[in-house]
Amino acid sequence: MQQEANPRARFFNEAGDCIPPFVDSSWRGCCLNRDRFDATMMPRFLFEALMAATGSKEFCVAFYTPEQPPALGVAPSWAAFHAVTSRPANQSLEHVLSDPSGNWAVLCELDVVVLGASPEIAARIDNELEQHGTSLKQMTVWDYPDTLSPDPRYAYMRAVVGLEPAGAP
Repeated sequence: MQQEANPRARFFNEAGDCIPPFVDSSWRGCCLNRDRFDATMMPRFLFEALMAATGSKEFCVAFYTPEQPPALGVAPSWAAFHAVTSRPANQSLEHVLSDPSGNWAVLCELDVVVLGASPEIAARIDNELEQHGTSLKQMTVWDYPDTLSPDPRYAYMRAVVGLEPAGAP
């Protein structure tokens, strides 16, 4: 498995107002409040829905500490993912998960977790999440209830879940 030099820049648009939120403007996903989770930065059921929807055989976790090399070839299991993100050597809580297909990525930073995926993968993740009575959009609204309001402060989150046109301010 090859590692991208900068998986954050490969998948996430962080220029200007960050809209569209993803380099591929067709992607959609969810935003989570990272304070609700441990070092994995997501609930287990979301990770398992992502793995089931994508059929990933392995994925990469790229950390943001110079001493911490990326974890390549991580098995698509919660135990393997939890072990990698919970290593004592991991001094950076920020990381990016991605797989070789480039069809999905998860940005985990200090304030927010942003999962993005191609439309096909996002639809499959939503189908998996139905078992838990939720969806990518609903998970965002749970953590950020004003996402559905016209408040311009939530334009990014609306864009992540696919409610805001890709080029809208």
